[in-house]
Amino acid sequence: MVSLVDDGHLSITLEDARHPERLRYRITFEKAPLYRNIYEEYRINESGNSARSWATIVEESGWLSLMRQREPLIDVHSRGLRHYRIWTEDDVVEVLSNTPPLVDQLGPAPAEAARAGKSRVLYHPEDRSEIDRAFENIIADERKK
Repeated sequence: MVSLVDDGHLSITLEDARHPERLRYRITFEKAPLYRNIYEEYRINESGNSARSWATIVEESGWLSLMRQREPLIDVHSRGLRHYRIWTEDDVVEVLSNTPPLVDQLGPAPAEAARAGKSRVLYHPEDRSEIDRAFENIIADERKK
């Protein structure tokens, strides 16, 4: 995973480390009231990725059921939620959304860009300078395209 940005829309940028040009993709959810990013190792003892796909829809979602119990108004404010799961080699991003994601191919990673790897969480306001620097890099990459 290259980045996960929640700025009103949830945008997840992924990099194909096995492709010689390190192709990048952006997955955008217009609405994502609930999401979580967990390390891949957390999934070792679960059912795993039986579909062998980088993205799946979880039809019988225990997480969605649990959220409905904990947050009784979730279906009032976000009707028709579905559970989407995005697998990378290092992370699993799970999203509850009532809008299907848009997937865009961004092309090869910039030559000078560091290789994607395990996620690192930055917190506001403690990590504000690092967050600002990350956004500047993302914006600069987008302007190059």
